[in-house]
Amino acid sequence: MIFRRVMYFILLYAALTYSVLYRTYDGFIILVFFAVVSVISLVMLVLCRLTVRCEFERDVVYVERAREYTLKYRLKNRMPFPVTRADILFDDLKKPQAFTVGAANSAILTRKDTKKHCGCYTTRISRICLYDCFGIFRFKIKNPGVVKVVALPRLFDVDTKEYIDSMLEAEAELDKNAPKGSEVSEIREYRDGDSLKNIHHKLSSRMSRLMVKEYVADGGNDDGFLFLETDNAAPDMRDRMLELMYNMMYMRVKAKGKTTGYIPADGAAVSFTMDSKEMLDEYFGHMLEVYENGDGGQCDIPAGTFVFAAVLSDRLYNMGSVVLYLPDSEYSQDAQPDVDVIYVSAGGGRHE
Repeated sequence: MIFRRVMYFILLYAALTYSVLYRTYDGFIILVFFAVVSVISLVMLVLCRLTVRCEFERDVVYVERAREYTLKYRLKNRMPFPVTRADILFDDLKKPQAFTVGAANSAILTRKDTKKHCGCYTTRISRICLYDCFGIFRFKIKNPGVVKVVALPRLFDVDTKEYIDSMLEAEAELDKNAPKGSEVSEIREYRDGDSLKNIHHKLSSRMSRLMVKEYVADGGNDDGFLFLETDNAAPDMRDRMLELMYNMMYMRVKAKGKTTGYIPADGAAVSFTMDSKEMLDEYFGHMLEVYENGDGGQCDIPAGTFVFAAVLSDRLYNMGSVVLYLPDSEYSQDAQPDVDVIYVSAGGGRHE
């Protein structure tokens, strides 16, 4: 940019000098031509800068982690002349992306990216620069906006039940979840609509498919789901636990029509009721954002909640009547929480 400006003024000075020394109008005509064209180009650039608008296709984008996604930006030019040179620079990139915008037209800018781990991210445009046709003058559009990207757990929609079965590994039956005053009438294979609390984990592990206990007097619906964040959790293990919780809640929505999720808050957990995948995505996005901001404080956990965690912390030992899901790598004979624990496969086979 500086080099172009220097060369431009050197050219004007040379044309003026030539005209004066040789007393000819040729140099003067060249001087007037370049000066007028440059001024016209600058005026066009100023008008474009005042009217051009940058819009996002979506302010919030929900994507599955580790899967490529595309962000789209639209730059609108309302003037009857084109923007012949422009570039866009993102905060996390060093090299700008060049583009042009036609007269009274729009330019669609795309960016492809992936997010390895679950979480809330932001994609910010550092600047957009518009240049005149000679590339001498430039105007910046600083910080035109931010797009929030929510990297959700992966959904195994085709074989959700098989995936859940491959991940679950119980060390004890959930006898406390049986309704009071009821008896087991039979044990059968899982069917859509069955309560997750009634899963017979030992038998399911032995038979490699989900088995449930059916009671003479069944006690009602499942309670909500809750993920507890821990600072020292490995990102990969955290993703696995979030994916198990996400798939279980999705299966619950398909079977029962709705499910309940909790988000920790100071004092009491806030509940959300979901009846579609879109609402489930919004719930996870809100939950991940709360944890990203460090706002998930201590709270009272409702009885019967399915609690998921990637690391066995002191907070998980005395939580009342809940069902705790932990990675099997956290299993220890010396450290057993005083709650019903279901150990989840960490990917290296089942715990013996």
